[in-house]
Amino acid sequence: MPIKFANISLIDSAGKAVQLRLSDENGKCSFVVSSPMNQKLRLYTAPFGFKEYYSKVLAYKSGLNQDTIFLSKEAIVLQEVKIYKQQTIQDGEKLIYRPKLDQFSSTKTIVQLLPRLPGVALVSGKLKLNGNDGVLLLIDGKGELVSQSQQIEMLRTLSADKIEKIEIIQTPSARYDSNITSVIDIITKKEKGSSTVRVNLAQPFFMDNQTLGVDFLSTGASANFNFNVGGIRTSILFRVHNAKSFEDSEFKRIIYDLLSYTSITNLRSSRFSLAPNIILDYDINSRSSIGISTDLSFVPSLTRNTFESYRFFDITSNMLDSVVVIENRFNNKRSTIQLNGNYRYIFNTEKKSTLYLNFIYSVSPYKVNNELNKPLNGIDQVVSSNKYNSASDIVNASLIISDLVKSRTTSTDFGFKFNTLSNSTEQFFGADKSNFVYQEQLSSIFSSWKTKLGKYLIIAGIRGELLNSHSTFDKNGSMQTLNQDYFKVYPNFLIQKNLSNNFTTSIGFSKKIRRPFLNQLNPSSHISSFVTSTAGNINYKPIFSNKFEAQLRHNDIGLTVYYEQSSGNSTYLPTDDPFVNQVVNLNKLHKFAFSGNKGFKISSFFSCTVNANYSYSRHEDNDVRYYKNGLNLFEMSASSEITLSKKTQIQADFYYQAKMNLEYTVYSPFFSHSLTLRQLLLKDKWSLSSSLNDPLGLEKNRSKSFFSNQFSSGWALTNQRSVSVQIVYNFPFGHRFENRNYKKKNDGEIRDQQ
Repeated sequence: MPIKFANISLIDSAGKAVQLRLSDENGKCSFVVSSPMNQKLRLYTAPFGFKEYYSKVLAYKSGLNQDTIFLSKEAIVLQEVKIYKQQTIQDGEKLIYRPKLDQFSSTKTIVQLLPRLPGVALVSGKLKLNGNDGVLLLIDGKGELVSQSQQIEMLRTLSADKIEKIEIIQTPSARYDSNITSVIDIITKKEKGSSTVRVNLAQPFFMDNQTLGVDFLSTGASANFNFNVGGIRTSILFRVHNAKSFEDSEFKRIIYDLLSYTSITNLRSSRFSLAPNIILDYDINSRSSIGISTDLSFVPSLTRNTFESYRFFDITSNMLDSVVVIENRFNNKRSTIQLNGNYRYIFNTEKKSTLYLNFIYSVSPYKVNNELNKPLNGIDQVVSSNKYNSASDIVNASLIISDLVKSRTTSTDFGFKFNTLSNSTEQFFGADKSNFVYQEQLSSIFSSWKTKLGKYLIIAGIRGELLNSHSTFDKNGSMQTLNQDYFKVYPNFLIQKNLSNNFTTSIGFSKKIRRPFLNQLNPSSHISSFVTSTAGNINYKPIFSNKFEAQLRHNDIGLTVYYEQSSGNSTYLPTDDPFVNQVVNLNKLHKFAFSGNKGFKISSFFSCTVNANYSYSRHEDNDVRYYKNGLNLFEMSASSEITLSKKTQIQADFYYQAKMNLEYTVYSPFFSHSLTLRQLLLKDKWSLSSSLNDPLGLEKNRSKSFFSNQFSSGWALTNQRSVSVQIVYNFPFGHRFENRNYKKKNDGEIRDQQ
C-alpha cells in the first residue's frame, strides 16, 4: 500500500540530511544528484506507525535509478486509551451498527440488542424496520428459507459479545429475492473461543387484578459450544423451552337483522419446543471451502384450551338461550428439518472473484387436532372437529459469481437460482373431507452492479423471475384448480452522495412482490371459535409494488421518506355466510410514509435509540367499499441502557402505537414496555438478569370492526405482563477458530403455514 505525503531524506554518513522530499499521492518521490557521489549516502524515512528505515549505501549510476522502500508497522503501546466510537456508519447501501463491547455484553442476548438498532422495533416477537414488516433476518449471511421466528429463537442463545457488526439494508439489491423488502444481517465474530449456557424462568405477573400467575411458570435453557476437530470448525447450538400462559378477553358481535351475541373467553396454552443446530466448516485449500449446517426445530406439543361462554340475543335484544359454554381444544405438532450445503471457490485471487454454490432442502410436517366440546349432564359432547395433516417440502439451489467484473471503483454480482415448493394438506372438518395440493417452481436470474464516481455511489440491478404454480382443492369430490404462470422483471437502483464525513443522502427505486402464504391459498376452513371460522382463497393473487425512497443520514440521525404504490392489500372479510371469514385481495393502494431515528449518548453511562414512523395509505375508488379508506399508522419505540456501576446495568425499552385505522377495523392506542436489570456475579463469568415486561396496571387493548352486514368489538381482560429471571454462565471450551460464512449473496423466505 503506497504511503502518501511521507518525509523521505537523503542523508550522509553522519546522518545529516542532504536532500528532503515528500512522497506524492502514489507514494513516489525523486532525488537529483548532479555529480558523482564522493560520500556515502543513504535513504531514511520514519512515517508515523512504522519502524525507522535506513537503506543500504547508494551506488551512483548515471541516468535514472529506481528503488522501492518496504516499511514494517510498529506497535504503539499507550498507558491509557479512551475510545469514543461512533456505533452507526453508512457503508454504501448498508447501515453498519457496531455494538458497544463492555463487561455486560456477555450477559445480554442478541435479541435484546435488536431494539437498539436504528429504525428497528421488536413488536410481539416480530421485527419491523422503519414501520414495515417482512424483514429478512440473517445470521452470518445465512437464513434463506428459515422463518424470522426461528432466527430470533436462535439469537436468544447467542450473547451480544459474539457480534462483530450488524448490517441493515433498507433497499436490498437484485441479488436478494424480489419479495425481500429489507435485510438485517447479524455478523458474528470470526474467532469464537468461549461457550455460554443460559437458564431462564418466567411467569405471568398479575396479568389481571386478582391472579398472580404462579400456576403458569415457563422454563427454558440454551447453550452454544465451539470447537475444532481435525480441521473441521464446529458450532453446536441447543435450545429447549416450555412456555405456559393465559389470556382472558371479551367479545361482542352484532349481525344486522339476525342476532347478536357476547362471549367471554379464557385461554390457557402450553408450548414445548426443542431446537438443536449444528454448523460445520472446512477449508479444502487456500482457495476453496465447504460448509454444512442443519437447522432443526421441533414443537412436539402445542396445546391451547379455551373456555368460551356465549349469550345470544335476537334483534330486539331478547335472550335466545341460556348461557352456552364451549371448550375449544387445540393441539398442534410441528417440526422443521433443514439441511444446508455451501461451497466457495476463489478463482481470481487478485480481483477476489468468487464462485458460490448453495443447496438447501427443507421439510416441515404439520399436524393439528381441533375439537369443540359442549358439556351436557357432566359428559362432553363433540360439537365440531377439525383435523388436518400438512407437509411442505422445499428444494433450493443457487449459483452466484461475485466480482467477475471488477475494478478499483466497480464491483458486480450475478447468479441463478432454482426453488421448488410443494405442499399437501388433508383435512377432516366435521363430515367434510378436503385435500389441497400446491406445487410451485420459481426460477430466477439476477445481475447487480455497483460503482463509485467521486462522491457518488451508484447501485443498479435487475432480476427476472419465472413462476409456474398449480393448485388443486378437492372437497367431497368437488374440484377447484388454478394455474398461475408468469414472468416478471424487478429492477432497482440507488444513487447515494457523500456530502461530507458520515453525512450521506440517497434516492432509490425498487419493484417488489408479496407472494401469498400457503394458508392464504388453502380454501380449507379452520376453526376460530364456536361460531366463526376462517379460510384461504385459491384465487388469491400476489401483490406487486413500486417504491420510491429518499434517505438522509448524518452521524446518529436518520430520515427516510418514501412513496409506495401496490396492486392491493389483503384482509379477511365475511362471506355470504356471516360466520365464515375468507382472505380477499383489495384494490390498488397508495402509501406515503416518513421514518426517523436518533441515537443519544451521555458519557459512558447512558445511551438511547429513538425511532418514530408515520404512514398514510389510501385505496383507489372501486366497487369495494371500506369503512375507513384513509389508513394511518403512527408508532414510536425507544431502547436505552443505564450503567449504574461496574457490575450493574439497566435496559429500558418501550413501544407505543397510536390509534390506528385500517380498512374495516379501528384499533385503540397500544403501549408496552420492558425493564431489565443485569447484575454481574462471581468473577464476571456468572451473571443474573431480571426483567419485567409490559406496563403496570391492567392493559385493555380494544378494537372495533365494521363490515357491510355486521359489527364486532373486542377487548382484553388480561395483559401479557410477565417477570423473568435468567442466569448466564460463560466458560472457555474447545479451541478458538475462525467461523467463515459462504451464503451471503442470495436469500429468500419460507412461505409455509403461518
